[in-house]
Parts: sequence; structure tokens; C-alpha cells
Amino acid sequence: MKTTYKILVGILAAALVLQGCVKDYIKPIPAEDENKQEVVDDDITKALKAIEGVSGVEKLMVPDKDGNQVANYFFYYLQPIDHTNPQVGSYNQHVAMQLSELKAPVVVNTQGYMMEMKGEAAADNDLRTALGANWVEIEHRYFENSMPEPVDSVRMNYLYTVQAACDIHRVVEMLQKNLFKNNVWVATGVSKGGVTTGLQAYYSDMYGWKDFDLFVPFCAPFLAGTPDSPTDTAIGKYLVYSCGTGYPADSEENKAYIRLQKILQQVVAKPRLRNEVLRRFHMREPDNYQRVLDVYGPKEPEVLCAALNSFQEALLGDYAELRFSSWAPLIPDPDLVKAGPEDGTTDDAQAIDAVCDFFFSSSTELAKKLEAAAEEPGTKARHTEEEMIAQRATMADMAYFVQSVRELGCVGIDYSWIRKGSFITPQLALEVADKASGRARSMDFYEGQWDGGKLMSAFRKWVYTETTQKMVFVYGSDDPWTGGAIDYAAAEANPNVVFVLNPGGIHADDFLNDKQFTKEATAEITRAVSDFLK
Repeated sequence: MKTTYKILVGILAAALVLQGCVKDYIKPIPAEDENKQEVVDDDITKALKAIEGVSGVEKLMVPDKDGNQVANYFFYYLQPIDHTNPQVGSYNQHVAMQLSELKAPVVVNTQGYMMEMKGEAAADNDLRTALGANWVEIEHRYFENSMPEPVDSVRMNYLYTVQAACDIHRVVEMLQKNLFKNNVWVATGVSKGGVTTGLQAYYSDMYGWKDFDLFVPFCAPFLAGTPDSPTDTAIGKYLVYSCGTGYPADSEENKAYIRLQKILQQVVAKPRLRNEVLRRFHMREPDNYQRVLDVYGPKEPEVLCAALNSFQEALLGDYAELRFSSWAPLIPDPDLVKAGPEDGTTDDAQAIDAVCDFFFSSSTELAKKLEAAAEEPGTKARHTEEEMIAQRATMADMAYFVQSVRELGCVGIDYSWIRKGSFITPQLALEVADKASGRARSMDFYEGQWDGGKLMSAFRKWVYTETTQKMVFVYGSDDPWTGGAIDYAAAEANPNVVFVLNPGGIHADDFLNDKQFTKEATAEITRAVSDFLK
């Protein structure tokens, strides 16, 4: 995750200096692979090709997890670049489908990024499985193959949530009219895709759309920031104070949680440990180190703030992608590091090494350690940190950052745990994060475009008091992104809302997996979905 932001900031800065204007832009459909095996059109393919605005229809036979061949359908749908002014032009949005039975429910993955279906394997989603449903995936505008502006002159002029919601509405409306008639429709998504799901419900109420019978966002953070800044510390606070809690007092998880809190505090408080962290930060993350020097010069407090920020950024991935019970035993005990600067015993040096090795580990390295320890299959999230970086280090990642600094809010790390009179202050740590080392660096590129938290604040108020849409919000107790959750209070205030918290849960939506979800959480989700769809 540390490497990700370094890459993305460079991509964003380079792209924003490109000039150009948008007129009528229809992204060319990718050329067909001459070596690809020909698949004969069926009734679905023919029906899609007959729909106005649909192009590039393709049917691919792909294996499911049991080795059976399943038909996947891919096509592009012509969308207005600007739904409020169609004269601006059009673009092609990528859509994928996997059918169960035409009269079965339809589950739509609203996405928040690029298409997950690649024509290589069948869609594997637990909500689709539970409902025996058809599956539709709609790629978000400005990601991968769904670009409303030419890549060589992209300005993100039409990247707003209301535009994306109108995209989804038009695709669903088209499919309801031409293919799926009188079906039950469910929208779902995970993480930013879950945010997209929630906002689809919000705009459905606003515009009177009757597309969906139910909305089920998983792990969706709704960050209101402040009127002056998109940076929101709710996830940072949840990371420090809530992730890893709720376990029995004598459990390994509870002991590990305490050790983790002490690592944060003692890296600041113990001089020999602090000095070694500073030295290794220079060695392990030279680019991040240099960025701080470029802003502040060789000032140890500021460099330490950057190192702590990097560590907590990594923890976001560790907690979100791996079960805490699986990596808790790897957290060293910082109490073994002596407090005094003069102590240089072998035991003390080993303790410092252990803390620093952990401090500068990544989710990928943790995953490798767990794999080497023959961790039980099914206990880790499906995406490793390495895969996430590969997915996101693209032109489309600009879209994520632009949406964050315009409407969706940015993750801010929390430093309220720093004690008064320490080597650094919470104020300095937040400043360094904003200026030199944190996610908020991306704010600079679109400074002045933040909506003041109006959308997220309005959405949260709407969920708690006004929504007429049926919604099931699902979160994991050990997922840092739960800091931006819609919580129990919404369910208590509004009968159209159900909140499910999966104890020990991470950033995942595979609720039928008993390694990821408790039986109780799975039953709650299943019951809520069933009740709302009666």
C-alpha cells in the first residue's frame, strides 16, 4: 500500500498537465483476437445485438469453480458523457453478464473500479449464489474500458457520482426492457463498489427510479470529512481503537492488540527503538523519506511522523485483507525493548530488530509468512496486497483519487494516541501526513473541488431518517473501513435499513464462507435479504 500511493501520485500529476477538450468521444471497441476460439451466437447474444446502443457483443465459455463451462456475455452500451447535456457526446460503457435462468433474480455488481469479469472464469459471488441469480457487472465510468474522455487528454470533467448513477440506471432500464422482464433486482458492491451501491439507492430515491428491489453494500465507507477538507479520520480512529478488540481477555488476539498499541506508543517514546525506525525508514522507503526531506529538511520528528504514517497505512491493508487471528501471533512484544538510551545488550538488540521487522513488513510479506506456516485455506481474503497494487496502478486510479477529493472523502490517519509531551505531537503528525506522506497528498491536484462533505453528509442523513429504499449494510469488526460505516443507529431509526456486523470480519463479501463470516452473521444477512424480497 505504501508503494501504491507513490505510483499513483506520479500518474495523477502527469495526467493532469495534459490538455484537450471533450467533444464526441466513443472509445473504440478492442479488436478481436484472431486466435480466439469462435463461439456460436445463442438467443441471448442475438437479443443483445438487436438492442439500440449495444455494440461489441461477445460470448465466452468459461469454467466455474467446479470445472463446468458457463457462458459469459460482454458488451458495450452507449452512454451520454454528460447525462444533463447529451449534446456533449457519448462513450461506450463496458458491461458483463452471467446467466442462471432468465426469470431468476438479477444481481448487479455496481462496481467502483474496473471490471472484475475478464472472460477467464465464471463470476463467483455469494449473493448471486444464495439467490440463484443472474449476474450483471457494470464497469464504473473512467475506469479501464469505460472512459468518457480520451486518455491522452483526460480531465475528469464528468466524474461525479450522479453521472455514474445515471449510467447504472440506463443499463438496468435497458436490460429490464429487452431481456429481464418482471425479475427481482438487487444491487450490490464491496468497498468503493459498496459506496456506489449505497449512492445508487440515494439517487434512486431522488429521481424516482424503480430499478432495484434491494441494495446490499458490503464494507462501504461513507466519509464526510470536514467542510474544509476531504480528509476524514474516522477510519484512522477505528484502526487504532477498534480493530482487534472484542476478543476474550486471555486470547492471543487480545494480547496482540495490546502489543500493537504499545508498538505505536513506544516507537515514539523509546530513543533506541525510535532511532532504529528512523534509520530503517531511510533504507526501506527512500522515496518516502526523501519526500519528507524535500518539504521539511532533515528533521527527525517530521521523519518519524512519516514513518508512523506509513506503518499505519500498512496496517489498513493488514487488518482489511487478513484475519487478525492469523497474523496476531506475528506481532512482537515492544516491552522487551529497554527504555534507556544506554542499554545495548544482545537481548535488547533482538527485541528492537523484531519490532522494526514487523514495523516495516507489508501485507504481502505477512501473507507469505502465513503461507509458509501452512495457514488453513480459506482464512485469507481473495486479493493480496500485491494484486491490489497491480489492479490500481493504472490510469484509472486517477478516478479513485479524484472522486475522493471531490465527493467521497479521503482516509485520514488518527494520532490522538500520541501522549502529551512526546517526541512528536498529533498536530505535527497530521501536518506531515497532509504535506508529505499520506493519502491526502492527492488533494493538492484537485484543490478547491471538495464539496465540503455535502454529498456524504446528505447521504448519511438520508439513510438514518428518509430512505424508502430497502438496504442491508454489511461490515466486519476487524476491517478498518468499518470506521466509515452506516451503523446500528440507522437500523433502529429506519425500518428499511438492516445493519450486520460480522465479528472478526475483514474487507470481504463472501458471506457464505464460514472461514470469513460467523454463522450468525451469515444467517442475519440471509434473513434480511429474504425478508426484504418477499
